Amino acid sequence: MGMQRVVILGAGGHGRETLEVLQEMNRAGTGAWDVLGFLDDDESKHGLVIDGKPVLGPVRWLQQAARVDGRPPQVICAVGNGPQRRRLCAQVTALGLDFCTAVAPGAWVSLNASLGRGCMVFPGVVIGPGVTIGDHVIVNSSCTISHEARVGDHCTLAPGVHLAGNTVLEEGCDVGIGAVTLQGVRVGAWSIVGAGSVVTRDVPPDATVAGVPARIIKTREVGWHER
Repeated sequence: MGMQRVVILGAGGHGRETLEVLQEMNRAGTGAWDVLGFLDDDESKHGLVIDGKPVLGPVRWLQQAARVDGRPPQVICAVGNGPQRRRLCAQVTALGLDFCTAVAPGAWVSLNASLGRGCMVFPGVVIGPGVTIGDHVIVNSSCTISHEARVGDHCTLAPGVHLAGNTVLEEGCDVGIGAVTLQGVRVGAWSIVGAGSVVTRDVPPDATVAGVPARIIKTREVGWHER
């Protein structure tokens, strides 16, 4: 099989990191990605060359160029904001395009773990046996996800997050840098866990928790992520 074309949604810092993961996969022989460039709705970035790759235009570029030389490019969404990532991925899905998953060669993923579409797994990550990770999840550098943990679609794990065994993160959770969960804790959909927090008990949906132990400091209305 030849090189697989791919475009990266988001030309910010996370997009640059994703580009490097794809390039490292090529060098290690674990991928064969021809990165066409970035897409970003920030017009000031259009035409720029970032780390050797052009910013091709806005996300709607996919509507007019969904096929390149007769083959559709795959897409990876390198946008750290979970609700925004969810919206962008829905647009791509509506166009009938597929997503690639990027796993850095320096990560260790159990053969008995499951990764969804469009995930990004960065260097130093350890994902244990029985772990299930949904679609479009970001697992940043040096995170650990222990046995039988479940991570829902569109979750974001900042660097250095540690999820104990049987932890459940429901859809859209955003877990801050260095946060920790105890075994078996469930964090509700679209909740936010502050940096450095230790989650010792279940968190309801749409809540923001912080501290050691983590306590609720804010709640949002149901469906806030859709607006």
